[in-house]
Amino acid sequence: MKKQQYIMTIITVIFLIGVGIYGHKTKHVGETDTTAIAEETAVLHTADKTFSNSFEADITVGAKTTIQSKFRGSIIKVLVKNKQFVKKGQLLFEIERESSTSRLEKATSRIDELEDELKLINERVEKGDFVDDAQRVNFNSRKDILTQAITLAKQALDSVELQNEALLENVYAPYDGIVDMISVALGGEVAKGHILTYILPYTLTAKLNGDDMQSFKPTKASYISKQLSIKYDGSTYQVKDADLLSKIEVMESEDTESISIPIFTSLEGLYLKQEKVEGIITLVYKEVVEVPIQAIVEQDNQNYVWVKGKQGDYEKLKVSVIRKVNENYLVHGKLDDKTILLTPAVLDKK
Repeated sequence: MKKQQYIMTIITVIFLIGVGIYGHKTKHVGETDTTAIAEETAVLHTADKTFSNSFEADITVGAKTTIQSKFRGSIIKVLVKNKQFVKKGQLLFEIERESSTSRLEKATSRIDELEDELKLINERVEKGDFVDDAQRVNFNSRKDILTQAITLAKQALDSVELQNEALLENVYAPYDGIVDMISVALGGEVAKGHILTYILPYTLTAKLNGDDMQSFKPTKASYISKQLSIKYDGSTYQVKDADLLSKIEVMESEDTESISIPIFTSLEGLYLKQEKVEGIITLVYKEVVEVPIQAIVEQDNQNYVWVKGKQGDYEKLKVSVIRKVNENYLVHGKLDDKTILLTPAVLDKK
């Protein structure tokens, strides 16, 4: 009898200890939630994921910009061709301002005059061809003055030549676009306000549905990269501009949703021959994992997962839910394929 009582006492103690441990874990896991652990499962796998969406786009041409000369002068460089695609800030023309040429010619002419006079005086001084001492003094004085004047004139000439580059008018493209009708030629003279060319801005306008539109929305997440390519005449061209997403304009109305995308130099003005193209937006998610949908806990507009820690306890980790993939969610967070998830994590949330 005593032996049976002793055995029952041991069983009761073990039971109470088990209840205490279970109660401690349950309290630790769900301080704000009523949590029930139904199953422990590993994260499916971790890898980079790529998704692509195709869309059709209309090609539109904006209002042209007139490029004019700001000064009178001559064309010394023509660096573009008609219908060429140019980048914002690209050098189009170099014009030598008239004042530059004029100053050089006047300085050179004045030096020639002074040197001719000095030559004549030197000849008379060498011959001693003077009426009296006073004339000799005057000639020597004039010689010194001419020598000094020539030195100063040459210094001025050197200064003009050094500043000649600053007296050039450099004409740059105001934005990305197509050069339309060049109206000047190398060596030609232009007046102030003369029209040199026109620049036409080209854009793509694509109408998308809501899911596709999300692919174009700008994001600051470092683990997401986006690429845009255009299919044209059987080939695919990659838009390489690093600031692509910051230049995309989203236009919304009651019945449609569309985006406007500037066309960049990497496409080399391919759109001059057609009005519609097919585009592809590609999103690459780096170091993301798939987890079961029921493992995601939403709380205060944030997403979490419950995981099993190294010490066997449970902790809640914040994750970014990217998109649904079959019966799973693609998420980014401090997870890898060795992480043990608790699913379903929360059955009843208070």
